[in-house]
Amino acid sequence: MEYKFTTGAPITEQEALKQVEAMGFHGLAFDDVHAQDETLHWHEFDAVVWVISGTGAFADEHDNVTRVEPGCRGRAPAGWLHRSLAGTQTRTVIGTNLPADVWTTPLNKDCVAQRRSPLEMGRRQRATDGDDRSICIRTLATNVVIVDVKADVPAHFQTAERPVHRPRHAAGEET
Repeated sequence: MEYKFTTGAPITEQEALKQVEAMGFHGLAFDDVHAQDETLHWHEFDAVVWVISGTGAFADEHDNVTRVEPGCRGRAPAGWLHRSLAGTQTRTVIGTNLPADVWTTPLNKDCVAQRRSPLEMGRRQRATDGDDRSICIRTLATNVVIVDVKADVPAHFQTAERPVHRPRHAAGEET
């Protein structure tokens, strides 16, 4: 999913939730109210968001400010850096590729932890192994790093790289 922001005719909360369901996403409606600017952060899920009522603004990692009002729709991939700005008071519908009961805490992930991980080099993709939840990071160089999702443990302490495969002699011994 690529980041995209569009404006159009306002829709109702029920219409937005129907669109979320049609996409195969998990939806919920909430009041998004901010008295102060948020810190720059990211989420572990892909998201589509509709502004149902109210107004506000958010900024991306380059401090590009986008004003929102009814009829605005945004979509963003997991890991997209952003922050809501002071004065935002909207009713919002969000649809995510992950159900809310598997979101990890904190919901707003620290961008410093993200910058210390291989996320800069690639994109995150959710991987599930039984009941264990992890984020699989595929870098541009095709290396894979698994970051276990655990609350209150910075991501840079959780990273464990896959073993390096060494060339073998014809007899199967490592060099």
